[in-house]
Amino acid sequence: MSNNSSNTSLALYGAKSTAEQYIWSTWALFVLLSTVSGSVVVLVSTIRYRAFELHTAIVTFIQHIAVCDLVLVMALILPQTISLISGRWILGHGIHFVNTYVTRLCYPASMLLIAALTSTKLFLVKCPLKARLFTKKRAHMIVAGIWILSLYYPGTLMMVDKDDTFFDLRLYTGMYKFSDKIWRLLIPIVFGLMTVLPNLLIIVTSVMLIIHLIRARKVARRSSGQVRWQGIATVLLSATVFVLSSIPLTVYNYCASYVPATKVWFHVYFFRVSYNLLYINVIGNVVIYVITVPSFRKFLFATAKSRDSLTSKVTTRTLTIDSKIINEKTEGEFFSNSTARFDSAKI
Repeated sequence: MSNNSSNTSLALYGAKSTAEQYIWSTWALFVLLSTVSGSVVVLVSTIRYRAFELHTAIVTFIQHIAVCDLVLVMALILPQTISLISGRWILGHGIHFVNTYVTRLCYPASMLLIAALTSTKLFLVKCPLKARLFTKKRAHMIVAGIWILSLYYPGTLMMVDKDDTFFDLRLYTGMYKFSDKIWRLLIPIVFGLMTVLPNLLIIVTSVMLIIHLIRARKVARRSSGQVRWQGIATVLLSATVFVLSSIPLTVYNYCASYVPATKVWFHVYFFRVSYNLLYINVIGNVVIYVITVPSFRKFLFATAKSRDSLTSKVTTRTLTIDSKIINEKTEGEFFSNSTARFDSAKI
């Protein structure tokens, strides 16, 4: 890892003031806490309580998206939060290596998981009679293939030059410099495989899902029936938020090597904003599930209600015990006073 202060002028644009540093640190801490809590809730509710009344394959993809979010938070946002608070990198070379390369494993993995989510939902609505063939085991096999395939991005970076990294004050996190001349040729190929193709697949399958939903609702109106749309809504909303949040960074990745380094607005401010927009997708997943999956929403309300009732019971029991202690103390004082009066009368 090289020191960013001795690299290019791009890496010298950190927080301009203490107030900006505090605001940025607060945002990073909010992303960290909300993502961890939301992902843990999703995993616990789907694995232990089976709170998602969706197809098994869809639930499997949702679980791995939550795992991917947790890995991204631990590898990227946690070190970033610590660096923002301290104002520099203090976690050592090993964590910097994890921060740089594990983060670049999660990017293609998240895109491919969303693409698998939309493609699987399209298959299920187009071929409902074959839905039973798409078992949980097959879904896990697809996810395993996605994680293995996603290794191509960090693997390519390490094969070219694994030490070509630095601490970037634009984001307070580890970055890859792409210093080698070969990246002029490889960047369009690598980012095309990582961003363009998965996003195109997500967009195409999402449009086909929307068309299917419109046609199904027309048929349902004619036959006075209903269309169960909650699974489609979950997939479409997840895909929409993901694509919209990733478009700015995709634009930057393709144009960065062609825009002069003197364009500070592009290489610093646009890059910083586009990178932080990705966090909206990470935060928003659990919100999407609450909105579009009624069974998950009922589970959360039931859990909150049971905790409230348990708290009230504990409070009531505590008050009862306290009142008993007070009564016993009062009775003891009364008995002592009565005995004292009796003894004085006797004397």
